[in-house]
Amino acid sequence: MRFDDDERAAIAARLRERARQLGAEIPEKMRDATHERDATEGLGDSGDRAVADAETTIELAEANRDVDELRLIGRALERLESGEYGRCLDCAADIPHERLQAQPLALRCLRCQTTAERDSGVRHSTM
Repeated sequence: MRFDDDERAAIAARLRERARQLGAEIPEKMRDATHERDATEGLGDSGDRAVADAETTIELAEANRDVDELRLIGRALERLESGEYGRCLDCAADIPHERLQAQPLALRCLRCQTTAERDSGVRHSTM
């Protein structure tokens, strides 16, 4: 897919802004998880500990998801720089602009993504 300089700059700016947001959120979620874990040490009630442990697990899962997204953003920026951004990894067809607007980290066209999800048993992923 060919993007002109303005389109490429707009895509890069959008990806970098999201990376900036994630860069701020990840340490915050890690601090929250640590705080939740530390708070459970003084709790005597097993129900309170269970709730605090669940909150810690959620915070860590969210931080891990954000780290994965940050990696995908880095790869998208590399593909944008190399001219591969917007090209399906599987069939090399252009990924429609509408799909990239909705899911800027999309690696595949919708047909190949559907096939990949069906083959792997994953559902509802759009990347």
